[in-house]
Amino acid sequence: MAAEPFDLTREFGWRGRLIMRSGAATHLVFTHHHLAADNWSQGILREEFQKALADPGALSGRADSYSLITMAEEQRGDAFKARRTAAERHWEKVLAASAELPEPRLTSDERPSHVLQAALRSTAAQTAAQQLADRLSLPKASVLLTAYTRAVARVCGLPSVPVRLQSSNRGNARWGSYVTSMNQWAAGCLDADPRAGFEELAQAVNKAAFLAYRMGIYDPDSIRLIKQRFPTASIDPEPVWAFNYMVRPAAGAADPEESDVPVVKWDEQVSAIGPKFHTRFIEDGSAALTIWLRGRQVSKELISELLLGIHEVLVSEARGLRSGER
Repeated sequence: MAAEPFDLTREFGWRGRLIMRSGAATHLVFTHHHLAADNWSQGILREEFQKALADPGALSGRADSYSLITMAEEQRGDAFKARRTAAERHWEKVLAASAELPEPRLTSDERPSHVLQAALRSTAAQTAAQQLADRLSLPKASVLLTAYTRAVARVCGLPSVPVRLQSSNRGNARWGSYVTSMNQWAAGCLDADPRAGFEELAQAVNKAAFLAYRMGIYDPDSIRLIKQRFPTASIDPEPVWAFNYMVRPAAGAADPEESDVPVVKWDEQVSAIGPKFHTRFIEDGSAALTIWLRGRQVSKELISELLLGIHEVLVSEARGLRSGER
């Protein structure tokens, strides 16, 4: 089912099949288009399906909890105008700043479809990130984003980094249970002044990221018109740099051989969908932090340099805190 492309002009964005054994249904196989629903939606569907299996009448009397059409009309109405306007102004500033940046020389001689995917796991990075977050009174996500910004700027010679941040629009309680795709890339342009100390840079990055997340809900049609005015912006037509911080359910203790020394390990199976550089910081309940990076049409050397560079920034800045250096 997953191998067959979806035609959203003629069919629903999901498919389901029952698997039968000895005349009884034993499994439900479900697949969906990534524009139709996000991972959170899968959890909602799974929970409601299990409730219906346990008690077939549990959901029958429930009124519709939401309407996607109602939500869309509300977001394009007068009540949402101030937020739309703020988002448009934010995108205009980000695109203008991005358009002025030098073009990073990232592309290798590989074909455009060539994709590399790698990760490193490190207890030292996890410990360092937590120490920095505690000392600076900042969210760990902002500390990781700061280390990411500094490493990218150093490796690629950029004065600032135009980055898309993964934003979920489920902050509104009314929309929390919607079965649809509620994730969007929120645009930001993060200053990476090499003369600034880590704390100063982290405060600025935290503020810029918070502003970008606030602009996570926007009208794609109005943003498209703004983008047309900045054809050279490196954040358009798709982001070069993308950042995502994920906290997953506990998956057991990390392998100590992979936790203490930063070793870049390469994935054999990769996906070409998404930004040119997509970086994820993943916590899974273990003592190790996973730093994952996927790059398209780039070299292994560059991927390794970025991953190890992020790790080095975290560890060295935490070491500086412990030794009293600022």
